[in-house]
Amino acid sequence: MTMKVLAYGCQILMFILPILIVWKNRKPYYRQRQKLHIPALALYLLGILMIWILIQLSVYFTNMYLQAELDVFDLDGNDVFTSEEYSEAQAVSFNKVVADTGRALAPTTGVIFAVGYMSILIMFFKLIGMIIKKIQLNAYPPQKKPSYQL
Repeated sequence: MTMKVLAYGCQILMFILPILIVWKNRKPYYRQRQKLHIPALALYLLGILMIWILIQLSVYFTNMYLQAELDVFDLDGNDVFTSEEYSEAQAVSFNKVVADTGRALAPTTGVIFAVGYMSILIMFFKLIGMIIKKIQLNAYPPQKKPSYQL
């Protein structure tokens, strides 16, 4: 059960952490100095790497969970199932372990997902920033400097 919780935790973090990092790193829309600002490309690559690692951890914990679920049916602990150890529940569990095409392709699909997710996320926050900036400019138009010409 613990491995399943860890796998779900990685999947939740995979969606929440990039949002928090991009949100925290945005340029402030008010006049306040920001302590640390990561360039957009570095933030993009960091987010891709972080999402990919979390996907791989999630796959690893899922594999461990499914293997532990299957090992319950191996009574003598030799990793070979005899006719006495075979049951319908063991067959279902065994199929979950060996039907791992998605988990086997996770390194490749993880990169594709990470690139797409970070691209959409950064574009979304850039769009929000442009909308907020436009609203602020309309609400508080810049003051013209007085001319002192006679």
